[in-house]
Amino acid sequence: AGGKTDEIGRAKVQLLRATEDPEAGLHRLAKTVSLDETRDSLRQLVEAELDGIYDDIPRKTKFEQSNPILKFQVQDGQTYFLLLEACSGSGKSLCAANFFTSSCQSRKCIYFLAGMDFTQKLYQPLHSITKFLLTALDLDLRNLVGYSALNDDVSMLNPTVLDLGRQKWYFLGALSFLLRLSKRTIPTSVADAKLKDIFLLVDEAIPIPDSGQCAFVSRLSKLVLIRRLMKQLEAHLLFLGTNTLVLNFQHIAQGADESRGNDENYSIQCITHKALPPYLPSKGDLAVLQQLFGENFESNVLRFDAVNPWLTRKLIEAFKSATPEDSVDRLQCASTSAGAVVASAKRGLSIYSVYCLFQIASHEDLCQAHLSRGFAKLNVWRPGITHPPAKSILPLQRSDTSVVVSSGISDDLSVSGKKVGNLTCRFESAANDPVTIAVCARGGRPFGPKSALEVLQEIHEESRNLQDPTAVDARKRDGNELESFVGVAIAIASWSGSEDFLRTLAFHFGSAETRTVSQIISLDDEAQEQQKTRTADALSDAKEILSKTMRNLLPLNVNEKLPQNSMKVFGAYYRSTDQSRRDGDICGPGPDDSYRGATEQKNYSRSLSGTHLKTVLHKLFDVGARLSILVVSQLDAKIGDFLQASPFSWCYLYLGPRQDSWKCFWYLKTGTPAPERRPKRRRGVESVQDQKSAFSAQDLRLLVVIEFGLATAPFASMKRADAENGGRHSTT
Repeated sequence: AGGKTDEIGRAKVQLLRATEDPEAGLHRLAKTVSLDETRDSLRQLVEAELDGIYDDIPRKTKFEQSNPILKFQVQDGQTYFLLLEACSGSGKSLCAANFFTSSCQSRKCIYFLAGMDFTQKLYQPLHSITKFLLTALDLDLRNLVGYSALNDDVSMLNPTVLDLGRQKWYFLGALSFLLRLSKRTIPTSVADAKLKDIFLLVDEAIPIPDSGQCAFVSRLSKLVLIRRLMKQLEAHLLFLGTNTLVLNFQHIAQGADESRGNDENYSIQCITHKALPPYLPSKGDLAVLQQLFGENFESNVLRFDAVNPWLTRKLIEAFKSATPEDSVDRLQCASTSAGAVVASAKRGLSIYSVYCLFQIASHEDLCQAHLSRGFAKLNVWRPGITHPPAKSILPLQRSDTSVVVSSGISDDLSVSGKKVGNLTCRFESAANDPVTIAVCARGGRPFGPKSALEVLQEIHEESRNLQDPTAVDARKRDGNELESFVGVAIAIASWSGSEDFLRTLAFHFGSAETRTVSQIISLDDEAQEQQKTRTADALSDAKEILSKTMRNLLPLNVNEKLPQNSMKVFGAYYRSTDQSRRDGDICGPGPDDSYRGATEQKNYSRSLSGTHLKTVLHKLFDVGARLSILVVSQLDAKIGDFLQASPFSWCYLYLGPRQDSWKCFWYLKTGTPAPERRPKRRRGVESVQDQKSAFSAQDLRLLVVIEFGLATAPFASMKRADAENGGRHSTT
């Protein structure tokens, strides 16, 4: 009894805070709301959004031809509950607004939001109608709390078992008022409401959890109540949201209306991302894409049915306003500004989901939380990707099978033979959708002030507590933790400016480097005076190798292929999984195959030294790449001695576990070796002119070595952590 009283009391406190009489407030709002005015205002926004011509057809016409809601056909005697399931930016709301405002749509239709967030421009005309309907719904909840308190019946606070026929509902009265079926907003019973076959569209139908709320007052409970009312009325309902299908039905038990015997006439269908219209570029957008990829870019570079329309528009807008003339540099600048805009607009974006996006193995199955907290896609049709990839059984875009008919009811609901609780999602391959990577990279700082190392350490902490499923996913991706992390850090850092790459890479390994590439690799005045001409060539070539190799990298599996035209502005980091005798391959943007890199990672409990180090370096150098990256837990050998014996000239960059800045060593085959070694000058050294003719840019190689320390979490277990070895910790 005490528990019942407490639950009723909490609901009372949360619902009875209004300063005015709730019924008077509802009537006041009724005087300010007009369905026609809402539709007209929204129509103007839709027409502005879909203005212009694409492929010789008006963009609005082309969009409507693909709009799955407009294409939906109601069968006689059937009541439909539809869930449009896709991540942010997929075009869900534009489809709903187009349906609601379409002149050819004669069906009685109402469109509103499940919450009061009108940040998105398309939502702003819905403010008054949303406030009106949510106020009516809150008034119904207040009345139920009152009845519960009077009868000490806590079951009336459970929307899944509540007998809907016992009450009259302000929400139904408000719907009748909007559709001009009633002149006043009076509570109406299910039996008296003449709302059969109306179409109710509920956007932002995301059951946001709130541990501080009484369960009955939560958004999930309101959505369940709406669903049950619409079913009783035999009205059609569409929920639009991210992870709506799973989160709504995992928590719904068998209700009173589920045993009425009419379930054969109640159809639950999931409209997936595969049913949504593709990205339709405007004339201005098309010009930018042609500038980036060439005239014939769509079929072999950017799949319009794979990219996220919102992210693509934001990236193009940022590209237009970026100042660099070079397309690669301009795309990097666009990544910075577009990423900031998207991060600000999508406040629920999980940094763990973004980390997971950059993991090569993230093409595999993930939990459904990445739909609402990231930019993943519902994985209805296939169990995941194997190695080599299994044959795809995805439906064709906008085919009949892209709308999935569900079987069962409530907690037994299944989609394509899977219970909704077992559904997964996945990220689109960056080979098909490079835009999401470009935007989420945010110019090399996707986690704001946090480094990739700090985020990985948080991921381990969160996954141990099982608090965040996106963190659990990020931890279990990729079997080798260090190889996975290095791939993430390199791909992310490559989206910083060419002068910023080294300090951004150091930042993601937990260092506080502040110098630019030019400052890090420059020789001191004495060395430049001694080797003026040859030094200028070497410095220029070292900068060129970094700037043309480590730029705008997309994380890909070794068996994925980046389209040729796409390589004009995108590079790739391939997770080799030792198929090529190394851990990773890097291919910079542009047609020149000479700008390639290779990576190797060794996470040993003891120092890498002697013969073993030479074996690792030989394996790395045998690739023939001009840039080699070695990441190790600890070194105990002089790499310089090995480089001196090499037939090539070397620029050697080293970042240690207890230092916040790079060290640079030069090993050039003509003239004085590296300035930091500075042995005595030998007799008979060539003249400056001889040095110039002897030095060739193709002779130079770059070696980047990062030693992170045996005690650095999470790569070292507590058993082998040793404070004396030094541990790297994130700095923010």
